Amino acid sequence: MSAAHKITVEQLPEAARAAARRLTTREIAAGYTPTALYQYDDVSGSPMYWVIRLDHPNGKKFIRPLCPDSDGQWKLRGPDQRLLYRLPELCNSSETSFIVEGEKCVDALVTLGLTATTSGSSGSADTVDWDVFQGKVAVLWPDNDIPGMSYALEVQDKLKGIAESVVIIDVAALELPEGGDCVDWLALHPAADAAAISALEKCQPEAIELAIQRAKWENPQPLRREPPPPEPFPMAALGEILGGAAAALERIIQAPDAVIGQSILASAALAVQAHADIIIDGRCSPTSLFFLTVAESGERKSATDSVARSPQNKREQFLINQYEADRVSYDADLAAYEKARKAILNNKKMSRADCRAALEDLGPAPQAPIYPMLTSGDPTIEAFLKSLIAGWPSMGLFSGEGGRFLGGYAMNNENCLKTAATLCEIWDGAPVERNRVSDGASKNYGKRASLHLLAQPCVASILLGDATLRDQGFLSRVLIAQPQGKTGFRPYVAEDVYQTAEMRRFIERLAEWLERDLPLAADTRNELSPRKLLLNHEAHADYVAFYEYCEELMRSGNALESVRGLTNKTPEMAARIAAVLNLIEDPEAG
Repeated sequence: MSAAHKITVEQLPEAARAAARRLTTREIAAGYTPTALYQYDDVSGSPMYWVIRLDHPNGKKFIRPLCPDSDGQWKLRGPDQRLLYRLPELCNSSETSFIVEGEKCVDALVTLGLTATTSGSSGSADTVDWDVFQGKVAVLWPDNDIPGMSYALEVQDKLKGIAESVVIIDVAALELPEGGDCVDWLALHPAADAAAISALEKCQPEAIELAIQRAKWENPQPLRREPPPPEPFPMAALGEILGGAAAALERIIQAPDAVIGQSILASAALAVQAHADIIIDGRCSPTSLFFLTVAESGERKSATDSVARSPQNKREQFLINQYEADRVSYDADLAAYEKARKAILNNKKMSRADCRAALEDLGPAPQAPIYPMLTSGDPTIEAFLKSLIAGWPSMGLFSGEGGRFLGGYAMNNENCLKTAATLCEIWDGAPVERNRVSDGASKNYGKRASLHLLAQPCVASILLGDATLRDQGFLSRVLIAQPQGKTGFRPYVAEDVYQTAEMRRFIERLAEWLERDLPLAADTRNELSPRKLLLNHEAHADYVAFYEYCEELMRSGNALESVRGLTNKTPEMAARIAAVLNLIEDPEAG
């Protein structure tokens, strides 16, 4: 079984083969190359799951388990019970067994006639059952870095009372580069055999602990851990119209998937939010959505956002032209009204009663047309509120250069909390309150706003690292994505994205929504009264199941305890997204 564990995609079961290709499409497009596929067997030798490895020219690697879930759908996820690599060989061997970090190192030692295994990466010691080492002699060969040495100490602790003896190779004596492993050592010593490896110098755990402490002092670690590689954005879940537009952008603009997906979804939410709310067991939620997309400069954030928002930009331009014409008529009406009113007030021959009657006959002053601002990129929160209250009642705070907003007046130290609190109220669909000396007090109903900020990591970190925004609840209402970059792996595409059938259909559907008359409350000019969307029986059952699933994960000690704020909002976010997708596919959905 020595070579069978490293196989090709063609040797996978058919469903797994298709899933492996589909689930790694984004990485391959970003320049990663499939280099290995490792098979994990149970004690009887039956394959249970596989681990896919892709390597990038810049040295980064992408390693994920491929496993079917309870519904038989293959996904890049680990099984409920992880196994030691090459487990049957380990069970059938009475020889000294080497424990290393990663399947590549195991295979390198096996080719020399040694017995070797791994639980996976440096953080995997707790994921497997080590009882197979009962009575065995174990040799730990750590990688030459802090995670590798820490892994060796964790495994050594796991093997106490199980293995007959455990020794650790002294990697400090091997003169390996930072992060170097047994594969690197073998490359430096091509003539080495099993005997040479068995004779390598060993060390005590105390020496490893000292080396770790010394390395921490010499190479201080960043305060924030390196985030794991992002999962692919679920493009297939966007539906036919939004998904088609996303596919066209991905093919032509070639921005990262989440930049495209979030831009498309945010634009759709902005188009429909004025027209429908969601009712779940009597609770009303807007269909508005808040997004933050994090990507490096050059990842075509602005180009993608510009295309996704083109329906709003075109509609806004049309409405502004109409506004300018209406403004000319309004100015003339206002001048005539003021002249007539002045003439009445200046008529000395009229009695007070006659003057009052004449003013009543004249009627109220003409109302100025509403300025149709659909989106704003860098407002103060006061200006944004004023636009919602006196202007268009459905707006988007959208910026392809989110640093303008995050680094601007609205989010400085003095205004950040006020801005975040106001945006939270708008997300909730609460009335917009104002209490100012200049324009008095008012409570304004029926206002809707979506948000999408695209920002560079250094700018986004200011927002994401703000404990006040986290505790206050703003970040819990924002869908955040930081996709893998694609710069350097984008061949030129001589195609106009606006001329594709997919993008034309997207623009036409959003234009259809934007051109609809706003559903206004009776006797109001700009107070929205959206229609109510209800969950059908099946959707309601799904919502309840998802709610209870999230609630369980927030319990003390469970996986999402540390992000309770976000998890609390997740079921509602899912319902909002579902509503937006449904309305785009079926504008008459109820």
